[in-house]
Amino acid sequence: MSKVFSSMLKTTALYSPSTGKWTAGPTLAAPLIGHAAVLLKSGKVLILGGFSLDATSTPVTSRACLLFDPKTNSLGAAPSLPYPSALHSAVPLPDGTILVAGAGPSA
Repeated sequence: MSKVFSSMLKTTALYSPSTGKWTAGPTLAAPLIGHAAVLLKSGKVLILGGFSLDATSTPVTSRACLLFDPKTNSLGAAPSLPYPSALHSAVPLPDGTILVAGAGPSA
């Protein structure tokens, strides 16, 4: 396994511009790298795809999406991507739709 994948973490962190400090955020269910994150109009953050590890610690490209709610400091499931995607970009469009482009290779 590549050193990049062996150093993946399940942690998140929140930065406060008003205090200039970082605090611990919710813990991911699985380590994640190479994902995209988009701020939604609701104030929640959609986290899309990326590389994760399967039960044997083998890197896999994920379809999974998570929804971070800053009001409750919690992560929840969101509908999966239509295909596995990592190293991609995601952009919110004016109507609230999210454009995902440039899906990367399988792990």
